[in-house]
Amino acid sequence: MALESGQMSDHKQSRNLALLPVVMVVDDQEPYTDMMSGVLIEYGLEVFIANDAQQAFGLLDSVTPDLILLDVMMPGVDGIAFLRRLRADPRLGIVPVLLVTAYLETLERGIAAGAQGYLTKPFSAQELRAAISGFLEVRPPN
Repeated sequence: MALESGQMSDHKQSRNLALLPVVMVVDDQEPYTDMMSGVLIEYGLEVFIANDAQQAFGLLDSVTPDLILLDVMMPGVDGIAFLRRLRADPRLGIVPVLLVTAYLETLERGIAAGAQGYLTKPFSAQELRAAISGFLEVRPPN
């Protein structure tokens, strides 16, 4: 189940019924959000999508994901500033974050801000699965 930017579901009900791990994808590039959400759903994960930091924080008011895939270069609040704010939040500060970036020079700042790992753009479905499997139990695609 993937939800468009800012769209909400009855998260508690879906989590209790399906017990799916939840991943939030925060990226302003629609081709990447589409690809990542498609792959993540294939692997049996519930996906929430935000196109910028403001939408992500809005979703995080009612959803606590098991993992966040975070683009570094976004308009407005960038991924590093988002991550710093996330780490300062008592409820959300422990959520694992994987940076998603084409800019390797941003990785050091991201890791210093609290990211647990990264994916470099472009990446394949297999690389995405390998990156998230260290944080979540993923089933093989159908």
